[in-house]
Amino acid sequence: MMRPALREMLLQRWREVVLGTEIEPARDPYASHVAALGEKASVHLNVLSPGQRRIFSDLPLTTPAKDDHAGITHHAIRMWTSVDRLATIAEAWAQPGTGLTGDSEVVLRVVDALDHFHDRFYGPHTEKLGNWWRWMIGIPRSVVDIAAIVHEHLSPTQIATYCAAIDHYAPDRVFDNYAGLSTAANRLSFCRNTAGRGILEGNPQKVALAAGGIAPAIALVERGDGFYPDGSFIQHDWVPYIGGYGLNLYENVSRLFTVLRGTEWELPAEESADFLNTVETAVAPFVYNGLMMSAVVGREIARSAQTEQHKARAISSSILMLADATPKRAQAWRAMVKGWLKRDTALSLEHDLNITLAQLSRLDAVLRDRSVTASAESRGHRHFHHMDRSVHRGEGWAASLAMSSERIAYYEYGNGENPRGYHTGSGWVSWWGDGFGQDHVSDQFWPTADPYRLPGTTVSMLPLPDGWGGMFNQPRPDTRFTGGVTDGTVGSAVQELAGPGGTMQAHKSWFFNDHTIVCLGSSITSSDGDPVVTTIDNRNLGKTGIPHLTIDGEVLEPVGDGSVVSASEWIHHDGVAGYHLLDGTKARLELTERSGSWHDINPHTEGDVVHTRRYLTTTIDHGTDPDGASYAYLMRPGASREETERWSCTDGIELVSHTDAVHAIRLPDEQALLAHFWEHGSAGALTASGRCCILVREHGDGRVVIVVSDPARENPLLGVRWDRPVTRVVSAPPSLHRYVTGDHLSLTFDGLDTQAGAPQEVIVELATEGAAVESRIVV
Repeated sequence: MMRPALREMLLQRWREVVLGTEIEPARDPYASHVAALGEKASVHLNVLSPGQRRIFSDLPLTTPAKDDHAGITHHAIRMWTSVDRLATIAEAWAQPGTGLTGDSEVVLRVVDALDHFHDRFYGPHTEKLGNWWRWMIGIPRSVVDIAAIVHEHLSPTQIATYCAAIDHYAPDRVFDNYAGLSTAANRLSFCRNTAGRGILEGNPQKVALAAGGIAPAIALVERGDGFYPDGSFIQHDWVPYIGGYGLNLYENVSRLFTVLRGTEWELPAEESADFLNTVETAVAPFVYNGLMMSAVVGREIARSAQTEQHKARAISSSILMLADATPKRAQAWRAMVKGWLKRDTALSLEHDLNITLAQLSRLDAVLRDRSVTASAESRGHRHFHHMDRSVHRGEGWAASLAMSSERIAYYEYGNGENPRGYHTGSGWVSWWGDGFGQDHVSDQFWPTADPYRLPGTTVSMLPLPDGWGGMFNQPRPDTRFTGGVTDGTVGSAVQELAGPGGTMQAHKSWFFNDHTIVCLGSSITSSDGDPVVTTIDNRNLGKTGIPHLTIDGEVLEPVGDGSVVSASEWIHHDGVAGYHLLDGTKARLELTERSGSWHDINPHTEGDVVHTRRYLTTTIDHGTDPDGASYAYLMRPGASREETERWSCTDGIELVSHTDAVHAIRLPDEQALLAHFWEHGSAGALTASGRCCILVREHGDGRVVIVVSDPARENPLLGVRWDRPVTRVVSAPPSLHRYVTGDHLSLTFDGLDTQAGAPQEVIVELATEGAAVESRIVV
């Protein structure tokens, strides 16, 4: 058995993680949260009435028939909801100022209900029905936290009963293999619950088992669920998920690091180093001005309570806990989180009642800490080749890009959630700025937006049924050529798109610099018998927003609902962005109202309140069953009307190639050429022997950075030629098999098909203008 003093210390740490510290119920931002907690717990207490078939009078726990699939689903939900309500009451009893604080009758009712729950509904004598997660993870999580809060009112026999139930539904064998249900975030949930029940019972073997299960879930992986070397995080095999399951993983790891710090079960530094790096590589790229980008939250976009701001705050709280356990990185992480919080203008901490008081206490503490100076947002480009995502941070704005391929799902539909997310992997681009767009997605976007008109996507209007592809099937296209290149400052992404459920196909490219996103499309074909549309933007204007537009130089009067206008040169949407139509592209703008309920996209959402929002939708119509259609446009987030008009004439972007074979642009200000080769071909001074992405950027000191990637992972040998005089290769990756310098540069890469689409960077030295250059071949 565990030493009593050690058990007490660990229980106290667990309670502090659950409840927070230094909460002042009379002061903002705590007052509203404490009052809400007390009110919610009181409502639950009024219906707390343990009986033969219930814990709460409004949540019957009657065992459904074996063939009643809907009843089985609802039974598991009601089981979890029942114990979750008990956790709310227990917290209200323990937190100061709730009106229930320290009430002896309240804690006795909680303990009595918990006993009743285990006696009748959750123990070795009962059968697991419905979703496995609720029985194996969700219910044990709440039971452990309740027991930790009220442990002084529990006997050893009661604790043993609760622990036996947890062992029954989540036995030790969940740690036998890192596979199946026990990977990444789910594995860490098993670790959390097993450690917690071990501490409650004073069982060091259980704590050791949990601690030993952490390392495989936070080690870097090359396939399946988990963290990848490029910062990607995958759950459910094919879904980018740092903003969903990743939040849960971070909460569990930070809790275990905090509780076990300084004990014999603390994870060795060498086993946690890679994970700690993911704060910068996997999390920070997707948090901008206090919001978590929705491109990495999977089906959780359909959860009404989990806005982009809520998710950023949840993971920020975990980072602050990790900071306390990681002194060497603590100051930088606190500065980063403080910057996110201070720049979040969409929702104040005081009014975000979906974060817990414990989370609030950590966030408030860093905001009030005068020794911490908020850090600024980073700038530059990141591409995540293992999960088909890109992030760009420009001057005063940031954008995310969501794509799909044979390696990454179009979307995730599961447990009834997110049945209309099928086009979120079709090149969906979201962007936010300093002072604009922060609530674009958070303001009832998902229940009201047209799922066929997500910004950046090219979509066939072929109607798809809700949940197309099947529950948790994570449908994927059979395409391979999806990826990108970057030098860290500018970058590009490419997608070989096969539309979900139909025949539509397209070649899509995006090119990013500090001010602009250039979007090119070609080879757009379909035989679905439905129109095909590329959406430039579908801007959420809120309940009553009125867009102020300038179209092709003409200032429009405020437009009303149903208004339709067209553009052939440029568009400025005041307070949002400027757009320039290229290569003959024409656009259509329409102002509409759309209504919907969260219940439409998530049956677990309480109530069916209908929300209405206004949208300005800007699209390119490719017609019905196009054969080789194309588009070209660029956008500048946050640009003023004057900047847009000036830039439409002298935009500093050169369109080098916009064909079915090659998409390429030149960025004169950055001295960069970026090209996507859909086949062997040339773009300006560049030639490639096969499908690939190439970035060439010249620097003022004579250095040239060349970045090459093989998104399709299909080139055993790839040849690249650059028709510029080069004196030598300064550095190169092992994949560079042969090169020739002289009056031109020739590079031959070997084995790019084994590099998982990772960018290969070569640095060369440019010859001085007019100087003679000797040819040299190096193998």
